[in-house]
Parts: sequence; C-alpha cells; structure tokens
Amino acid sequence: IYKGEALTSVEKAIAAGTLPPCLVAIPDGGSEWADAATGGNKMETAIVHDLGQFLLSGYHASPSPALWAVGGLSEGGFGAANMVIHHPERFQNALVISTELRVNPGWNDTNDVFGTDPKNRSYYSPIEQIRHVATSDRSNLHFYVAVGEDDGDGRVSDSVGFTGIARSEGATALLARDPGGHKWPFWTSHLRAALTPLGQWWKQAGS
Repeated sequence: IYKGEALTSVEKAIAAGTLPPCLVAIPDGGSEWADAATGGNKMETAIVHDLGQFLLSGYHASPSPALWAVGGLSEGGFGAANMVIHHPERFQNALVISTELRVNPGWNDTNDVFGTDPKNRSYYSPIEQIRHVATSDRSNLHFYVAVGEDDGDGRVSDSVGFTGIARSEGATALLARDPGGHKWPFWTSHLRAALTPLGQWWKQAGS
C-alpha cells in the first residue's frame, strides 16, 4: 500500500481518466495465495469467495468478471495468475509482477502449501494450467506480466514462456521485460504501467 504506492497510483490513474472509478481491496495474506494441500489456510477460497461476496453484497460491485481484476507482486503475482485461471467466472484480468509461474520442483515449503501430489502442484502452475481453461473463457482473459532482468532466470523464463503460451491459447497477454528486479522501484513503476491496459480492458468491457 505504502512502499508500492498502490492507492496513490490508482487515485492518479482515475483522476487522469486512465482508469475508471473502481473499488480497491488490499487483503493481507500469504501461503502463496493458494488453498493449502493440508486443508489449513485456504487463501484462494478467502479471496475468490469470501472477499468476492463481501464486495458484491457490501459495496454493490459489478457481478461481471470482465470488470474484476486481481494482481500482485512476487508471491501475490503468482496467486493472481492462478486465481484468474482457476476462476474466470470471478476474475478476467490479472496483473502479474516479478514471479514464477509454476510450482518449482525445488519448492519444499514447510507449510505444505502444495504438498507432494504432482496433480496439485500442476494445478497451481499457471504456465501449465492456462491450456486447460475452457476455450470460451480463454479469449476473455487478460494478463499484464512484468519481469525484471534481475529477477532471476526462473522468473524471466516463466514470464516469457507463460505469455507466449497464453497468446497461443487465445488470451491477451502483455509482457514487460525491463531492467531491474525484485525491489520496490521496479514493482511500483510496473504497477503504474499496468493500470493503463487494465483501464483499456475495463472500458472495452463496459462499452
């Protein structure tokens, strides 16, 4: 919110007409924003269903998934990509910044978020699952993917690979591959940059 200047960037984009007026929810979470394989933390369910219903009923948010977006940096970007792919009935736009786009074989987290079942680890790998989204939904999905040259080979290759696959499968996928890396200046500048295409996608959906 503060280091990344998220709210300030959104307010400026709305004032400039780049972004339509919108609701912004910034939850505090973690666990890769996934439903843990052990049945513990269910962050994906909390965002998609609990927070989604809260915004719909409490703030009269539009029910149209074309007017919903989810985004984040690093772990949050990983979660955002997964949520759009898993739940196109809720979100059709993702801002994905500085992240891997697959469950790395070397990840053996102590919280057992993904577990050892290859099917579950694949389910949380956007670079694999984008192909499994229904054809009728894929053409409605939009991804803004940003990665820094200093983000590491895995994040760079995943970002390039994912955008290529997403495009070939009929989704809209923009790739920003720029100098910089896993630090606030890069994240802040690319959040700001992402609001321009997001505004265009929302305006097209509302027209």
